[in-house]
Amino acid sequence: MFNRVKAVLRHVKRTVKSSSEKIARLRQIKFAKTQRGSLTNFKTAEHETYVALGRRFVEKFRPIEMKGKKHRFIVSFFADDHLVPGYESRRNLGIMVRLSAEEAEKKGRGRYPRDLVLGIAAIGFEEDALVIEAIQGKEKTEKTLKNEFWRTAKTPLLEFLLKTAEEHARSLGFSRVKIRRPETMYYYEKPFTSADHHIVRKGMRKLYSQLATKFGYKKGKFFYEKNL
Repeated sequence: MFNRVKAVLRHVKRTVKSSSEKIARLRQIKFAKTQRGSLTNFKTAEHETYVALGRRFVEKFRPIEMKGKKHRFIVSFFADDHLVPGYESRRNLGIMVRLSAEEAEKKGRGRYPRDLVLGIAAIGFEEDALVIEAIQGKEKTEKTLKNEFWRTAKTPLLEFLLKTAEEHARSLGFSRVKIRRPETMYYYEKPFTSADHHIVRKGMRKLYSQLATKFGYKKGKFFYEKNL
């Protein structure tokens, strides 16, 4: 009898937990959809916005080269033809840290291969504001390579990307920088990983919160925001 009672209690506990998780997920989806009515398309990252508000930011950015103990790192823009009239792709403009072209060729993987990118800060624009649409390190980058960049740049990778974006925006007269909260992102809703999605989302919230707090951003409904 006692064992049956324990089994029923375990079942109730699992049911309550499952229901709570479902409710939480529905709230997260609703939160994300309220911003633009979509989980994927943001006006800040549209082609027309880049042309109207971001052209100068892109054209004035100059690559940075840093020589580490074993590797050379390049900080540059990736644009994917966003500024070509009629090109409708989104979410492919930003600042990246990668190995030099020579490093890529040595490894026999061509020029600027995706797997030699250490990290990116994808960007968008509003009037007088730079929007960090996403910021992330490459998951499969070797730890020794990340550590070498840290020693070379004297700062962790994601902090370096955010600082670089902020400084460039400030030099061009932008008055604000906004970091999109992860709950509004497509990859928060549908992570491209086989890992536990609940753990992935929790990690994203923690990473963005810690980064924004360290750089003095204030938490808003859809963004972390900061005046320059």
